[in-house]
Amino acid sequence: MRAPKYDGAAVSRALATLLALAACRPACAGGDALGTLPPERDAGADAYAGVDAAADASLDAEGGVDAGGPPCSTALDCDDGLACTRDECDPVSRRCARTPDHALCSNGVTCDGVERCDLEVGCRAGPPVTCDDGDPCSLDACDEATQACLHAPRDADGDGDPDAHCVPESARPADCDDSDPLVSSKRAEVCGNGRDDDCDGEIDEADCAAPAHEDCLDPLIIAGEGSFPVSLVGAKLDLGASCVPTGASVRDAVLAITIPDGPPRRVDVRAIVPDGTAEVAIFGVCGQPSSELSCSKSGATGKGAQVAHARAWSVSPGVLPVAIYGDADTTAVVDVRFSDAGAPPTNETCGAAAPLTPGVEHVAPLIGAAADLPTACAGSGGELVYRLELDAPHDVRVFASTVDGLGSAQLSLRTEPCGVAAGELACFTGNPVSAFARGVGPGPVWVSVRATAPTDVSLLATLEPPTKPPADERCDTAPPLPPSGELLVQLADHTDDHTACGPGLVDAAYALELTETSDVLGVLRVSQTDYGALSFARAPCATKDDLLACTYAASSPMRVASYGVPKGSYRYVVELADGAPATLLSAVRPAVAPTFVPLADTCDAPMLIPPTGGRFLGNTSNAFAQYSAGCDQGGTGPFGAPEQMFRLELPEKRRVLFDTSGSSFATILDVRKGPSCPGTELQNGCAAGYLSQRSFVDLTLSAGTYFVQLDGFALQSGAYELSVWVLPP
Repeated sequence: MRAPKYDGAAVSRALATLLALAACRPACAGGDALGTLPPERDAGADAYAGVDAAADASLDAEGGVDAGGPPCSTALDCDDGLACTRDECDPVSRRCARTPDHALCSNGVTCDGVERCDLEVGCRAGPPVTCDDGDPCSLDACDEATQACLHAPRDADGDGDPDAHCVPESARPADCDDSDPLVSSKRAEVCGNGRDDDCDGEIDEADCAAPAHEDCLDPLIIAGEGSFPVSLVGAKLDLGASCVPTGASVRDAVLAITIPDGPPRRVDVRAIVPDGTAEVAIFGVCGQPSSELSCSKSGATGKGAQVAHARAWSVSPGVLPVAIYGDADTTAVVDVRFSDAGAPPTNETCGAAAPLTPGVEHVAPLIGAAADLPTACAGSGGELVYRLELDAPHDVRVFASTVDGLGSAQLSLRTEPCGVAAGELACFTGNPVSAFARGVGPGPVWVSVRATAPTDVSLLATLEPPTKPPADERCDTAPPLPPSGELLVQLADHTDDHTACGPGLVDAAYALELTETSDVLGVLRVSQTDYGALSFARAPCATKDDLLACTYAASSPMRVASYGVPKGSYRYVVELADGAPATLLSAVRPAVAPTFVPLADTCDAPMLIPPTGGRFLGNTSNAFAQYSAGCDQGGTGPFGAPEQMFRLELPEKRRVLFDTSGSSFATILDVRKGPSCPGTELQNGCAAGYLSQRSFVDLTLSAGTYFVQLDGFALQSGAYELSVWVLPP
């Protein structure tokens, strides 16, 4: 026989209260029956219809503690073979008790729904999140990156301008013809075509644009080197090219570059646009796609613009046709340069690698290079490969930067077997960037270089005597970290040894020994400009199979949590891009089963947090908005989203961590000082969690009464997880 997590009388009282509340709400609160949102907040709330609070309550009631199991002597007698249950032998009744832990079923994916632990079958999938808000003028989708519902304005032709039929008169202009991407309020009026291109209600008005240089019969004549503005305003697509998308919003301008008399020249054409994307194509004959000599897609400059760069290696004197492409009404800055003719580089693979001389600067001509090698570094640019021959072990450092300062350089160091990801020692991205490998050789080391934008890269290699790795370099020599302690992480002269969570980052490992089944939280604080990863793994943390928790983020602090971890040896792994000093905090407590929060909607019945902390699962979708929060978004009404309330009584001064990682919506945590509820908001006590790791608050609190408001940012609501950790001050 199964029973809920509370005793029978408590459950009966809770169900009676729940039914009374459902009956009362239409008359008492102005809302609909239990299970729907009040009309005044339904329109602005994210519609997590697939995460229904009543269903959650039912699941927890069905899958609660089963305390009526067979007789037992120890917990070993109670193993039910289900990985998501905590199986214990009740010391009083000497019968097996099973508690589901839904978090152990989570696959880390929000949009496919909330996985639950069933006492009969184990983990089972939940209904996928549906974000339909019932508005035909919005395109609704669950976004995994932000773990939130996105409601984009309807834009049938994909020109970035919403359909005017879905935009109030007061908010216009908008797209007056959502079936034609060449017509929108973002376009310029084109002269002489007899239509309202810019949706201002006028046709061919005085400030209309007359597109020029659109085809081979009217090119922009460029007589030599220099920088030239090239307008794409009002243009349309006339010349296709291999790297140019086929979308109807793409437009082009045609150039005719005069190559001076004399020997053949190398010709470089670079285009930078402040808006949209860009492409550059060089042709042998204008209007003949088969004569294409080079075609370049754009990449981010790192300065808020996009750049494309095409190169023709050997062009004879005469006229060279070039097309500049874009997908916005903007002006491209086109730079044309001539140099001595050459041939494309041949060091595209490890087998054809060019020699790299230590201490000598090399320039990798990446324009037009193909992508041939697998790598852990993110990006799609092509690479060139260089080879170092080492006659003895050395520490190898390679430095790189883009020649024109645009985009970022990427460096990868490889050993045998070259050409497969397993041979990659390190991969780093930056501008400038350096890659370091300790004690490699004797033998060959391959250096592959590429960039995040079409550009060339300068690189320099240095060799140094081999050094001894620091103790925290590897998992097998990781220094111990106290179960609940904090340390400074110094990554100078560290290498990239661990790639399971954050490839291309320097890293360090720290050992954690657990003497009993425990809950573990790691908190990593990094510098403002740094980013990286924090993971928690079984020793020896050699592969992804050893990972228990992993967070890759650009925001600080990063957190990893793992619950019900058996006693044994574990490792924290810190991985950072810049390797700037960081701090790592470890919090450990005896494992506790999660507590479901069925009500706690007001200050009259807040959920009690034990002074040792705890873990709470709930859903705010069917709660009411009754309290404001200082860190909420403006314009959401006097009380914002619905919330649930918690109460914490601290008998003495403590450091308390409040974490909502794992919640399905953008949360708010608001910690307030009592004695009366809702209390007074504390300094640094309000945190909005609109990023993937959700809200986190770290406070040192004196003895007293505190109230914790778990709220939604910008009217969001849904299933949440709140974990509270109480540490020494």
